[in-house]
Amino acid sequence: MKAMIFDKLVKPKWQHRNPDVRKQAVESSDDIALLTEIAQQDESSIVRRTAIRKLDDLNLLEKLAKEDADSSIRELSSQRFRQLLCGQKTSSLNLDTRKTWIEQSNEAELLEYVAEHAQEFELRLIALNKIDRDSLLGDIAINDSVAEIRLAAIEKITQQSTLERVYKTARNKDKRVSRIAKEKLDTVLAALARPGIVKEECEAICQRLEKLNQKQGKDLNIASKEFQQLQTRWQTIEKEVDTDGKTQFETLKQTFEKILAAYQAEQAKILEREAVQKPIRSAKQQVCEQLDVLQTDMQALRTSHEVNDVAAIKTRLQTLHQQWHDIATLDSSTEEQHWQHRFERGYNAVENQQVELQTQEEMAKQLDAICQEVEALLENDGALNKNKLKSIRERWTAITQPQASIAVIADLNQRYEEAITKLDVNLKAVSQKRDKVAQELKQTLTDLEAKLELGELHNALPLEQEAREALKHVEGISTKRYQELEKRLHACVVKIKELRSWERWGDNLERQRLCEDMEKLAAESENTSEDAEGNDLEDIARRIREAQKAWKKLGSTDYSHALWERFNKACNIAYKPCKVYFQEQATLRKENQAKKEVLCQEVAEFADQIDWEDPNWKEIHHFARDAEKQWYSIGTTDRKTRKTLKEAFDAAMKTINENLEAERKENLESRQELINAVKAAQAISDINKAIEEVKHLQSQWYVSVPGKRKDERELWKKFREECDKVFDRRKQEQEERQKERNNNLKARRAVCDKIEALAALTDEDAKSIPAQLSALKEEWHTIGLVAKKFADDSQKTFHTACKKANAAYQQTLVDEQRSQLDVLKAKAMLCLELETDKKDVESAKQAWNALSALEDIEADIAITKRFEQAVLGQPNFSPIYTEEKEELCIRLEILAGIDSPPEAHKARMAYQVARLNEAMQGGHVKESADKMTEAQDIEMKWYVVGAVEGNYAWQLENRFKRAVDAFYSKRAN
Repeated sequence: MKAMIFDKLVKPKWQHRNPDVRKQAVESSDDIALLTEIAQQDESSIVRRTAIRKLDDLNLLEKLAKEDADSSIRELSSQRFRQLLCGQKTSSLNLDTRKTWIEQSNEAELLEYVAEHAQEFELRLIALNKIDRDSLLGDIAINDSVAEIRLAAIEKITQQSTLERVYKTARNKDKRVSRIAKEKLDTVLAALARPGIVKEECEAICQRLEKLNQKQGKDLNIASKEFQQLQTRWQTIEKEVDTDGKTQFETLKQTFEKILAAYQAEQAKILEREAVQKPIRSAKQQVCEQLDVLQTDMQALRTSHEVNDVAAIKTRLQTLHQQWHDIATLDSSTEEQHWQHRFERGYNAVENQQVELQTQEEMAKQLDAICQEVEALLENDGALNKNKLKSIRERWTAITQPQASIAVIADLNQRYEEAITKLDVNLKAVSQKRDKVAQELKQTLTDLEAKLELGELHNALPLEQEAREALKHVEGISTKRYQELEKRLHACVVKIKELRSWERWGDNLERQRLCEDMEKLAAESENTSEDAEGNDLEDIARRIREAQKAWKKLGSTDYSHALWERFNKACNIAYKPCKVYFQEQATLRKENQAKKEVLCQEVAEFADQIDWEDPNWKEIHHFARDAEKQWYSIGTTDRKTRKTLKEAFDAAMKTINENLEAERKENLESRQELINAVKAAQAISDINKAIEEVKHLQSQWYVSVPGKRKDERELWKKFREECDKVFDRRKQEQEERQKERNNNLKARRAVCDKIEALAALTDEDAKSIPAQLSALKEEWHTIGLVAKKFADDSQKTFHTACKKANAAYQQTLVDEQRSQLDVLKAKAMLCLELETDKKDVESAKQAWNALSALEDIEADIAITKRFEQAVLGQPNFSPIYTEEKEELCIRLEILAGIDSPPEAHKARMAYQVARLNEAMQGGHVKESADKMTEAQDIEMKWYVVGAVEGNYAWQLENRFKRAVDAFYSKRAN
């Protein structure tokens, strides 16, 4: 009983009067129902917030976020609700539950938050499909980590400005998103420009129709085609044109159709009449054209180089005259008169030319007969004389020729001049030839007489024969001159007969001399040693042969047989040592013949053994070269076998040489193709591929059968030069690339210098650092590559400079924030002094007015409201403000690393445990990476928190000041 009473008297901690106790109880409780009740009904907002942090009931959290009277509860509930829904906090809610919730929600602000912050991309995608704010869609298209989300976002964007921003920003991050943004942007711009384009097109079409309505006559045919084109153009814009445009077009269209219809009716009548007149006109035109053709043919006959057939032309002219009179008359007298004049003009011209041609034909026949006579004389020079030539010239001159140049007459004149000139030349040549023969005969007789006078019978006999023959060809000269020459020749013949008797005696003396010479040579030959040189023996043999020739030249009669025996014996004795030498040479020639026959056999066998399907060209080439050298190193052979052996050797070498030559030619062509391939490789844009191709081609260079050494050197030099062009190009590109990279390095350094200069900006100028830094970063990323050895250093310099610039900007923000905090602190101190009656109102107002307004509007409103309440003497003291300030003191003391007052140790421990529990349970614990920012945030909240009653306000103020001083002192050190 006592226990029950005691249980009733002792309440649970969550019902304790002290909010801190209740807070601790909530922190240690896992009872969802209890936490739900406390979150809705507890008096302390701190306790309620603690309970809310442990709930994951989305319905409850949504209700509190919308309906609770406490703004801090609404804010925390909304934050907790969003974090749970987005998976930012660990909870019992599974993905399907959260997906269902988002699918059912139509709250724009919530969906936008989920689309931007949800952990699972499925949630972000569901929310994304339900939002339409282009600026947010643009941020997602640029920043979301999942490509599918980015693509879904860009597909929903419709605003021009957002599309432009995504296109520019994503250009270097996501090419696909940037491309889609560009396509949609082009579509939007095209849609915006479409009305103006349609209006301009409508006006252009109507203007062209107005001009078409002014066309007349044949121009309407062209205009009708343009009208069809305008109608096609109109169909593409008709639905988009306004009423006035449509009315204007229809009016102009109907006007043109009426004009065109009237023109076409008129043309139909003209065509009907033309159908009747056309055959008549065509027939007349055909006759006139045939007259023109006949006239042209006759003009051609005038310039023809042949005699013309005038009768055939006359027949054609009569036929055309009859055809003209058979054609009907045209209904237009003017046109009929025109055709009649044309016919008469052509007919008369042809008739006149016919008369001229007939005269030309007769004249040509006369001239041709004379030409034939002259040409006959050219073939028979014997019938040629001066009187006949004179008669021909007179008959040619008697024919009167036309002054105008006619081809056939001109040809006959040329033919006559050429023939008559040749006759003149022939006549002159015959005369000169006779004179020359007579002169030569006279000189021959003079020479003959001189030889006979000297007794040189052997030299005189040929001259006698020459004089006899020449005398036969001097017919035509004067008789006196002929008889004189004949008389001189007869005298010479008599003298020759006298000398013949003396010749026999002289020949015997010459034979005796030859016998003596040979006997002397025989004596010399007997004394010749066995090892005499071949040149000496060959000289002896030569002298013997010359003596034998001289003996034969003296004749075979009128000398004794004994003299011949003497000469022959001496020759045989002299030739005896030569015979042995020549026998040895014969033996040597036979040996050479055997060697060459063996070589021929070896060559033939080698040729038979070669596998021409897979030949060893170097071996074959060396064999052929050595065989040729060996052949010519072998001495001479007998003359009768020399040709046969050479033919056998050439036949044996033929197959080898032909194949070698074929391979040499093919190999030369293949190497020339390699040179052409290298030239083609020079056109490859990728230098690395070009060099790889050239190296591959170099590996294919192979000489199977070389040509001439000079040609081989030239070909190799040409190949190397073409290859070097590619390698020189790589060297040039490398130099250009190096130059470009050096320029890029200079550009990078210039950007780094500009960024480092930003760090020196102060005050208002420093506020432009982010914009300038962003531009410089974009400029940096547009700069191309630099050399590898400088890449890391330049990148490091760039990041260092960026850090300096960011640090300078952050310092500016800190200084500006510090300035604002000092103003806010001064205003808060005025409020505190008024709230604790330590300052009179008037002096407080003066001090307040001396302070500038805050840039933070909410903070300025909050502190102004607090000051106004303090001035009125109605400060808003609230335990909530006390709790908040106590918590802020604890937070700053922890941040500054100092101890809290003894009486606050328990609260500090509770605060730290709460943060630890929240972290362990997966809750979101807000921590700033920058302690300075967090400290300034605490200060800002401290000064705008409402009034605290009594001296406790100054105790908290001093405690907070102690923490602030400790923090900034530690930062300074």
